[in-house]
Amino acid sequence: MRALTVRLFLPLTLALVASSGCDNSLDSNLEGLECSTGHRCLAGYTCNVETNTCVRSAKLVTSKDGGKSSPAASSSSGPSETEPPVAGDAASGVLPPPATATGTATSTEPPPSDTTTPPPSTKPSGSASPPPNDGAASTSKCDTGLVACGLACVDPKKDNANCGACGAACMPMMNAMVGCQSGRCTATCLGGFTSCGGACVDLKSDPNHCGSCANTCATGAVCAAGKCGTMCPSGTTECNGACVDLKSDSAHCGSCTNACTSPSAGTASCSGGNCKSTCPTGASLCGQSCVDENADPTNCGACGTACVAPPLSVAVCARGACDFSCNAGLTRCGDACIATSIDPNNCGGCGVVCGANKTCFGGQCLDLCPAGTTSCDAACVDTTSNAGNCGGCGVVCPIPPNGAAVCKGSKCGITCTAPFSVCGDACVRLDSDPLNCGMCGAACAAGMSCVAGACTVVCSSGQTNCGNTCVNVTSDPANCGQCGAVCAPGMNGTVACNAGRCELTCNAGLTACGGACVDVTSDPKNCGGCATVCNGNQMCTAGLCTKPPKEGEDAG
Repeated sequence: MRALTVRLFLPLTLALVASSGCDNSLDSNLEGLECSTGHRCLAGYTCNVETNTCVRSAKLVTSKDGGKSSPAASSSSGPSETEPPVAGDAASGVLPPPATATGTATSTEPPPSDTTTPPPSTKPSGSASPPPNDGAASTSKCDTGLVACGLACVDPKKDNANCGACGAACMPMMNAMVGCQSGRCTATCLGGFTSCGGACVDLKSDPNHCGSCANTCATGAVCAAGKCGTMCPSGTTECNGACVDLKSDSAHCGSCTNACTSPSAGTASCSGGNCKSTCPTGASLCGQSCVDENADPTNCGACGTACVAPPLSVAVCARGACDFSCNAGLTRCGDACIATSIDPNNCGGCGVVCGANKTCFGGQCLDLCPAGTTSCDAACVDTTSNAGNCGGCGVVCPIPPNGAAVCKGSKCGITCTAPFSVCGDACVRLDSDPLNCGMCGAACAAGMSCVAGACTVVCSSGQTNCGNTCVNVTSDPANCGQCGAVCAPGMNGTVACNAGRCELTCNAGLTACGGACVDVTSDPKNCGGCATVCNGNQMCTAGLCTKPPKEGEDAG
């Protein structure tokens, strides 16, 4: 029996034996793997160059110390050195970078470039069932029909905060119940309200829809009991032409200017002049959102109780209790997500500990690390792509909020979960971040907000944004009724914008005729009244058309 030293990280003494004396104890589950660069395979296997796959080179015997011996030497060629395995084969065992909310990394280049993501965050309403604590591997983040959005598994067909896509929230609508159906936001008017032009209105009191849609009351008139009139009945108050009950009207609750705001996925009502929020059955009001405390990982079991997931997992809330689900390819071992392909304390399964001077590779305890990998804390890792040992053992890539850490080319980088984008070393919302509005580094000026990726002035209720200036189109003569509608100045009078319409007020003694102020006592085109025209050479005197005095006669 001859001995040789293998060129590996851990020198081993392997005994060559005759092939006739070997047993069949070598695992065959590595057969058929694709050969690595240079037609090399793991120790004990030979590359079949015709098929470019690894096959067993010889049967092995078990040495006295429990390790595997080398393949038998050929009687004709003599013993040869065993080549170490190399990185890049099918059993590399390298821990993949953490997945994003949709199951794939959105970027792997460090430093990353600007990444665009679809615009609209995000109160999830569904989650995956927690995996059993039995060491079974997790094959996906979320159950069938659910997708991972941020920290939760949700159903995009019915989740109000992620309707059709992550971050696509259904916005509240006055006097309506808004919900997500089949991945589309729908609104249903509450009882007593009618859909008119995309809004839910009260036909009994709305002056723009009095009794029926688009039936507008005249200026100065009010709408009461579905009819236009001049006075509001007892017990109601006139608010911008509508006769309303301030004790029960959700659009004018307690006062004309106090409109009740509907919570997300809920409704708002007015009782006794006070706003009240109501959530659907099974949901609870947390702040301004209706949430399912049995499934919402940010409000699990109670408002504000956020579930925290360990690294490489996603938080879930099941029946009001926090849990977590491991990323694809990892195994749940106790309260941690483990890569059982490389963890020497859980090699191939939870609790399977490799012995001294051994490491874990491909889910098996081995005496060596393959070429292209490094032994870090008793595990074989690829320091060019391992986020926990990036460029060297113990160099951990930082994990950004709303994203994941990656390692490529021995340098740390990040990926972001939709709808967040990579800006430098942070994950930001390009559609709403005032410091990165529409693109990285594009900061909005003071007093402006970022809306749909554009810096915009946000106006208060009752005002309209006209060219990034907040105006009241019901009274602004430069924007009367709509942006850019300018009331033309009038001669011998003043022009004002009233209820969104330009109105001319003439000076004392003058009358408005066809947009001009005239003296009907002397104007031959408006003599005694608008459009009364004197004939021929008649003149207008004291509002009457008269013939001009003859020469020499007194004009009186």
